[in-house]
Amino acid sequence: MSPSYEPSGWFGLAGYIVIGVVVVLVAAIGGWSTLRGSKALRQVSGDVGAVRSQVENDHDSNMRDDLDRAIRLMESNAATTKLISEQIGEVHRHLTAHGRDIGGLRTEIGGLRGELRDERDDRREDRRELERLIDEIGK
Repeated sequence: MSPSYEPSGWFGLAGYIVIGVVVVLVAAIGGWSTLRGSKALRQVSGDVGAVRSQVENDHDSNMRDDLDRAIRLMESNAATTKLISEQIGEVHRHLTAHGRDIGGLRTEIGGLRGELRDERDDRREDRRELERLIDEIGK
């Protein structure tokens, strides 16, 4: 037969009380951590549900496909913007060249007007001289 511990008095019973308190504390800590883990699990579950509702929504397409399509569209827009910018630069170069040409034409026209003005003045002077000579001959 194996020897067993049998307390004799309150002091002997204290060993059983200490062991009982330790068992109750271990059980309480285990239950508390399980309860806490379960609360955390419920919160994670709720967060996952919120994410799922944002991802799934009522769309017919996959969110990743939508995102890839949006990225392709942005890249296409960037390429289009670059082309438009290059074309605007080309238009600007043409407008600048046209502006120089128009400025040259204005200078030439201004010169022609000056020459015409001089020619008209010379003709007027010649006419006056001719009228003066006619008047002298007629007298």
